[in-house]
Amino acid sequence: DSLSTASAVLAAVEEEKSLGQRGRGGRGGKGRASRNGTNAEPRAKGQSKAKVQADAWRGVSGCQAAARRALEGIGQQGQGNPCKWPGVFCERGCVAKLEILNATGRLEALRDLTRLTFLRLESPRAQLTGHLSDLSNMPLLRKLDLENLPVTGPLDVLGQLKVLENVYLGGTQVKGDLRALSDLRELVVLGLSETQVTGELDALGQLHSLQRLYLSDTQLTGELTDLSSLKHIRTLDLSRTQVAGDLNALGQMSFLKVLRLPKTDVTGELKAFVGLNAFEYLEELDLSRTQVAGDFEALWLLESLRKVCLAHSRVSGTVQVNGFSALQQLDLSGTAVTGWVASMDDCCENLLEINLAGSKISIILDDEVDAAGNDIYSNKVLLPKLHKLDVSNTSLNASVSQLLHSLVDVPITTLVANNCSVRGAIPRLATVGSSGKKLGFKHMVLSQTLQTLELAGNNVTDLQFLPACLRMDLSRNLGPVSISPSALEEAARTDLDFDLAHTELANVEEVRSLLTKQLPLEPDRSFVNETGGYVCSQFAASTLKVTPDRFMPLEMCVCRAGYFGVGTSCKPCPEDTFSDSDGQEVCQACPAHSHSQAAASSLHSCDCDFGKPKLQNGRRQCACGKHTALSDGACAPCSKLHLQCNGTGHIAEEAFPESGYSRLATAGVFRCLHASRCPGAPACATGYSGPLCVDCAPGFRSTGTACAECLDLHGESISFLSFALLGVLCLAGAAAIAYACRGRFPSPGLTSQCAGRLFVTQAPVLLQLAQLWSVMG
Repeated sequence: DSLSTASAVLAAVEEEKSLGQRGRGGRGGKGRASRNGTNAEPRAKGQSKAKVQADAWRGVSGCQAAARRALEGIGQQGQGNPCKWPGVFCERGCVAKLEILNATGRLEALRDLTRLTFLRLESPRAQLTGHLSDLSNMPLLRKLDLENLPVTGPLDVLGQLKVLENVYLGGTQVKGDLRALSDLRELVVLGLSETQVTGELDALGQLHSLQRLYLSDTQLTGELTDLSSLKHIRTLDLSRTQVAGDLNALGQMSFLKVLRLPKTDVTGELKAFVGLNAFEYLEELDLSRTQVAGDFEALWLLESLRKVCLAHSRVSGTVQVNGFSALQQLDLSGTAVTGWVASMDDCCENLLEINLAGSKISIILDDEVDAAGNDIYSNKVLLPKLHKLDVSNTSLNASVSQLLHSLVDVPITTLVANNCSVRGAIPRLATVGSSGKKLGFKHMVLSQTLQTLELAGNNVTDLQFLPACLRMDLSRNLGPVSISPSALEEAARTDLDFDLAHTELANVEEVRSLLTKQLPLEPDRSFVNETGGYVCSQFAASTLKVTPDRFMPLEMCVCRAGYFGVGTSCKPCPEDTFSDSDGQEVCQACPAHSHSQAAASSLHSCDCDFGKPKLQNGRRQCACGKHTALSDGACAPCSKLHLQCNGTGHIAEEAFPESGYSRLATAGVFRCLHASRCPGAPACATGYSGPLCVDCAPGFRSTGTACAECLDLHGESISFLSFALLGVLCLAGAAAIAYACRGRFPSPGLTSQCAGRLFVTQAPVLLQLAQLWSVMG
């Protein structure tokens, strides 16, 4: 880096010497030295060589520092001398040319690069922004390319850069009047397409050096005569502007190679190109959607033409392109031209595309001459490079077999014949001639080259074999078409883009067997017909495009929820019924005490007189929600009814009462006098019965405020009698013993005698008391 810098310094010094000697000469004492920011005048005053070297060194160092700041400001990084970075080119140590293809940041970072002569910036994600005023310090700028960047600003800024030669600002946000550039006399290329530029074409009338002019999709106005003085123009693109005028105004543009005037108000005759005999270099001609008229044959002398687009103009005549040896693209769609490609005799060996859609062409067929004009028994092949032919929206009035086999030896890859009145079966390409005879073709290349065949909007009746390997279009067919199962299976297996939208299948029975394995349906029914009340599944193979309700309605469609029927024959469910899923053939009745409108799609669509519709225990019924119960035809809070309602669907007559409450009547629940006797169940607590559980149940007896269970009296009586008998026996035994031993003991006293008599008299009373105690207790 230091070596290159030193070399730049020495070069600057040497130039100072030479410029110092020439600076006093011609051009008023100013030479190139003044442009480089130096002058020989200091040397004339005795400035030392060392000082000049030092000044030059400082200048180069300043340029490098400015370059580094500028490059880093637009997202560039590097090491060492910035002049060695990719896309940077320096002169005398300062940046002169900058070509960055991944710029980011702001355009104002380049303000200090005052010696730039070439600036091209690209930003793939439009991450570089700025204003045209950021370029005002670049008086040496000759080429400016900021296409498709979000750059703004008026054209007046460019008017100050007097040496500009190439300007590419298409797709930016610049605006202003075109007259701001009228003094840029060195301008060679001006590209302002798709900008907000306005003005008149006459603003450019004095830019005699202009060779390429791109002003498409702007708000420019004017006449073609405003540019008649631009004799060196090679490319003129005024597409989709408000420019008008006659083609004769272009007669002096003898070097014109590209002329694009589509969607303008240009008029004139095609013979203007030939009559002036001045367009021998013309390669591209686009006059589509203009008022240009004339016979197409008028262009036959323009042998350099490669692309001709006269679509939707007033051109007429026959499709006669003899002499166009370089022609590659021909677009005569929407014109009044007649004939057929058979008229392209002895020419067009380089023709790649022909668009005759919407024209007046028609097929003239012969078993010995095909539609391409080829003798089928000859080795000669016309249109050897043709790969695309579009004859849509014409009245061919021919069979599919005639159309295909008329082109059997043309290497077409794309054949578009939509809405062109062709009919019949699609044949195998290599077997049948135009009239149905088997012919010995020598060049059967169509069967190997055809990749796309579009026959939408015709009346195709049968397809047994696929004639195309990438795309096939039979959409909007005018009648049912029979498609062999093998052809559909092959289309799905090979991912052929097969469009059958809005086409009816004739042989549904044959194809139905493929739905289980080879052509399965998607599980989701994404196709919905709101008015018809049905939903349909598409084929799982995404490349096979059909309209299910047209293609196989019974197999691919079912009635949606709210409707009933089979396939696409669906009717809305009547009032007070519903269907809650797809595919129901009958509707279900709403629960009792509920109503619904027609086309109800769920049980919840049934509006109950009380509560909400529920499915409980396999039964649909109107039921109250949680913590409510049906009472007098409405759902009432169970808390007010003193009922237990833990779930849903409770009825007041059947729900259990709360604890402490008991039911007196069917729907009456009252507080019990003793809460402990009412546990919140259908029955009273154990031992109680009767209204509000105030009575003792059978087998219980009242003991105070409670009921106790009664004892077993029969068992206790037997036990008491047994004990009493035992007591009597004991007493009798004791009496006997006493009588026997009376003599051995002394006579009892008065007290003992009284006690004995008292016991004998009271013993029966004691016995009765014992019996009563056992009964009571």
